[in-house]
Amino acid sequence: VSQAMSKEYVKVLKTATLEDTVKLIVENRQSCALVVDSDDLLEGILTLGDVQRGISKASDGSRGDATVLA
Repeated sequence: VSQAMSKEYVKVLKTATLEDTVKLIVENRQSCALVVDSDDLLEGILTLGDVQRGISKASDGSRGDATVLA
């Protein structure tokens, strides 16, 4: 538990692109990123699993906005 509490997580603004966010997650060897607003308040968490599910849905013909996180 203490390791999880002290871990530095990637943090991105909610206006960041999905591409930039995934790049940061991978470069920092993380599995997720904290998504924050302009006041640095947590808006959500984006995981690589979320990205994989989004890609899977897109290949099924579903459509979503992949440009920004918000």
